[in-house]
Amino acid sequence: MEDTVGYTSSEFVEVRFKNTRKQFFKQENLRLSEGDVVAVEASPGHDIGTVSLSGDLVLLQMRKRKVDAATSEFKKIYRKASEADIDTW
Repeated sequence: MEDTVGYTSSEFVEVRFKNTRKQFFKQENLRLSEGDVVAVEASPGHDIGTVSLSGDLVLLQMRKRKVDAATSEFKKIYRKASEADIDTW
């Protein structure tokens, strides 16, 4: 599935954090799937969350929540979480 602005569904993921907070991220150079624990950019520092959606469903959720892939700024996914990150989390 491709969005109208030329983004593919594999470029975005939805990450779920504690307290049911969810946020969209653009992934670069990572192959993430649902259930992966990731370290992401936060203000300040970084945060740990779990990938809750990937693929075509992410673009559908973005449209539902009126998030425009062309104009929105997305924070970065730094890496898959290490054991130390998960222990601290």
